[in-house]
Amino acid sequence: MHSYGKGKIIWGGIINSNLEGLYPAYDVTAKLLGEMGIAEDFTSMGSVRYTHRKMADQDIYFVSNKTSQLLKTNCTFKSDKGTPELWNAITGEIRTLPEFVVNNGQTTIPLQL
Repeated sequence: MHSYGKGKIIWGGIINSNLEGLYPAYDVTAKLLGEMGIAEDFTSMGSVRYTHRKMADQDIYFVSNKTSQLLKTNCTFKSDKGTPELWNAITGEIRTLPEFVVNNGQTTIPLQL
């Protein structure tokens, strides 16, 4: 582990032994960040892929089901800004999500993907 600017470069050991393609396994990365006191950005019990864009007044998450089956799962986002909305990437429909729980800087939303 080497400090670089405000961050750290971590190489070798468990990071290299549990690769999923180009990247370390998610659970290895989450454990390492947890040990550093950094909360997970997103969690879900289902097979969900995500990406996150942080803006000054909002957080934008793109989530998608990694399977071909309908998935019902609770997704927890590391954000407590505003009221969640679902933007359908295919139809362009935007709708407010009335069911959500905000707790300790995180928002949990039941989703059907």
